[in-house]
Amino acid sequence: MLALTLAMFAGQPANATTTDSSDDPGMFQGPDGLERGMAEAKGGLGIRFDLQPGDEIKISDNKQLATVIAADGTELVRFDSPKVEGSEHAIFLYDDDVLTAEAANADGTPVVSAQGCPKASAISWGWTILWDGMVCVPFGIATGGVGGFMCGAAGSGVSSFVSWDKVCG
Repeated sequence: MLALTLAMFAGQPANATTTDSSDDPGMFQGPDGLERGMAEAKGGLGIRFDLQPGDEIKISDNKQLATVIAADGTELVRFDSPKVEGSEHAIFLYDDDVLTAEAANADGTPVVSAQGCPKASAISWGWTILWDGMVCVPFGIATGGVGGFMCGAAGSGVSSFVSWDKVCG
């Protein structure tokens, strides 16, 4: 399965070789003779690295190239042009020893959705509370309850058509 994940990430050995097939298939060796490891992460959507002290992962400024570099500066493995199914553009991100490819806008910024944006949820909740409390409650009292229901439905309808996630971009 690691081979499939590496293929998705277009991994190319630069100065690294895989260890014997009897060993862990996620292990590779640098010219320094030391072994490093790679394993699937995030359900096959990322690669977790087990590197030697001093090794690092560098992401290019345009986030289209990720490189595993040994402590002595030797390039070991290069990952080029990330791919994300269903997205025309993608970028590499590296956090907590995991390299992932994430959907991106044409300018290279990560795609943000309302589901992934706490600020959008807070604004949506704020809208609902203010609308219901300031408009619908008084309207409902004045109309014997029927107006309050219609007012709440109208506020919900307005909220559905507003792009709250724009506050996150």
